[in-house]
Amino acid sequence: MLPAEIHTDGLVFIHGYWLFSGNCAGGVAVFELSKDTVSEIERERIQFFERASEPQKEGRYKIAYNPWHTTPLPENWTSVDSPNGACAGLKCAVGNAEIKKVIDAAWNNVGYYAVANRGGARLVVLPKLRRVVASYSAL
Repeated sequence: MLPAEIHTDGLVFIHGYWLFSGNCAGGVAVFELSKDTVSEIERERIQFFERASEPQKEGRYKIAYNPWHTTPLPENWTSVDSPNGACAGLKCAVGNAEIKKVIDAAWNNVGYYAVANRGGARLVVLPKLRRVVASYSAL
């Protein structure tokens, strides 16, 4: 799911949920960015993501992420009070402390985000926190 150029040092948090009656079906995974990836992003800024559009080869589907944008995130990505709820997967985990930290950082720090060309998966990269968030919705 992550572009090959985005290297991580492990999983920080994962949450998946299937509650169709509550209009919540999806998940979110938070990874720790590697120090080398953080250095590259800090040096190249959004240009880093020009080559970070395709994920590592996984399965038979090829998912591309572009265009990449700088934060802040669109309001409907982080507001559970908006008509569309929080973005893919985040709605299901919005009460978690790690997700709250990530959402706050996406509004107050320089970060980057993109949407996949299929399936609605979304990525948020926050170099200062050394975090990358991958979320999806099954609805």
